Amino acid sequence: MAMVSPPGSAARPLCVFDLDHTILHMLKDSDLPTDVEDVSEDVIWFEWDGVRYGIALRVGTTALVTALKKKEVDIAVATCNLLGNQVMEAIGKRCDVFQDIAVHVIESRNKGGKSLSALGLARPRVVVFDDSLNAWVPADQESVFVADRFDVCALASAIARDDDAGEAVVDAELGYLTQIRESLLAFFEPKESIDWSADFADEPATPRDAAPPDENARSFSAEFHQSPGSPNKAETPRAVATAATAAPTDDDPVLKNSNGAEPGGRAATAKRRASDDGAPPSNGAPKKARVDADRAATDEPGRPSLGMPRITGTPTNADPSVG
Repeated sequence: MAMVSPPGSAARPLCVFDLDHTILHMLKDSDLPTDVEDVSEDVIWFEWDGVRYGIALRVGTTALVTALKKKEVDIAVATCNLLGNQVMEAIGKRCDVFQDIAVHVIESRNKGGKSLSALGLARPRVVVFDDSLNAWVPADQESVFVADRFDVCALASAIARDDDAGEAVVDAELGYLTQIRESLLAFFEPKESIDWSADFADEPATPRDAAPPDENARSFSAEFHQSPGSPNKAETPRAVATAATAAPTDDDPVLKNSNGAEPGGRAATAKRRASDDGAPPSNGAPKKARVDADRAATDEPGRPSLGMPRITGTPTNADPSVG
């Protein structure tokens, strides 16, 4: 049976799941596509008010919830599905890992209808897994991991296309939760603590000041620079998992190994600019003679010359915020 509030203290980490189009897709029996079992982990049936419903559970949902519980992460559900309690009860009968999960049913369909504080779910460390960012109040949106929409009807249409594009859509969906699971779990890894009362007198460097009390109060999206509320909103939350598993390309400069080998085992060769005749410059070419002006600019009385020009002034691209 669903509970009113999640177990554990307010200091424990929390993962809040949306239901429809996030970890499941519920439809009337007559509306479910015939291929629903090919694109879902399981189909759970239940009846309510004389109507038979089918719940298509997203592939990887059970493994994700199990992994979160093993990490001692509290779990709650925040859904606009008015049958949210009945849905979770039916899923809990299918697998006990879904039992005793707190369910919060939100009747509002307006933007920002969901609020962690209003639901009593505000925690120092919380991740919201939802396919709709705007369903949450702006203050909570930096904690939202925006899920790819799970729609069994669209997936059935992709199967019916019977082409490479359709297969790619289905393959991406079947591996989606497995693909992002490690990124989601990594957020809940405990941070390494430092004993600031220890004696550092023998250490060669002085330790920095103690971290502020709220340093652990991180949000998932801000951590990965994904949220619209984050100052570094370079990409969407979904791009984290996609980029983490994307196949590397030979032209990707980030994947070049400066130690002499490239991904795939090929030996790396330094690219040298060719001379006018097409040949690389000779390593034995004479160096330009150092003139007196150069010597005066770099040499100081009483210390040997380093043979390097001295840089003075402020570079044009200097960041004034860097001390």
